[in-house]
Amino acid sequence: MRSIPLMPLIAALTMSTFGCGDDNGTIPLDQVAGKIAAANCEQIFRCCDAAERMQQFQIFDPPPTTEAECTTTFAAFVQAFLVNDEAIAAGRIEYDAAAAADCLAAIDGAACGSSMDDATVCDRVFVGRVPAGGMCKDSDECVGEADCDGATADTLGNC
Repeated sequence: MRSIPLMPLIAALTMSTFGCGDDNGTIPLDQVAGKIAAANCEQIFRCCDAAERMQQFQIFDPPPTTEAECTTTFAAFVQAFLVNDEAIAAGRIEYDAAAAADCLAAIDGAACGSSMDDATVCDRVFVGRVPAGGMCKDSDECVGEADCDGATADTLGNC
């Protein structure tokens, strides 16, 4: 069961900013991890020196040293910790392909040294759909700021 809000974690790993997105198209679910990883890694390697990159990659062991390694490592991280195929299939999380494209455009259009702290468009990519009292496996599945209580690996809890 995850306890870390994931989109803010993804945003914290970058030096990106929110850019206004008009019609940026859509990103299919099976491509979102790779595209977000590639955009973040391009931004990090363009904007950060070696010491700053190591700080960005402190959660990875070993940390990536090239943009290609970054993209591979970060895509696996996003896929493992952000894309919850089971919850999406069950309707407990909704994936918004247009919000994903807007989030990617925000990352791509970011200036070096800026922050994504206010990037609400990225918070709309994966949205919990389980109302209070509903059955959940993870807090990311709950509507709003609600937590999933009582869930285990084998048992659903309640938002």
